[in-house]
Amino acid sequence: MEAAAFFAVSQYYNIPLAQLLYAGDDVSGEEWDSRNWNTQNNIRYDLIISAIEIVKKL
Repeated sequence: MEAAAFFAVSQYYNIPLAQLLYAGDDVSGEEWDSRNWNTQNNIRYDLIISAIEIVKKL
């Protein structure tokens, strides 16, 4: 929902927008599966590095 709101505002004001979304856990089943999201530092680090590299190219 938050992403939809950001995209709606960016479209209204004609501002380019991109989002990188990271879903670290799984809530699709009857029980919550954390998938150890709080220990996946390498994935979050790679996401930040990717975001920085994308912004540098803008």
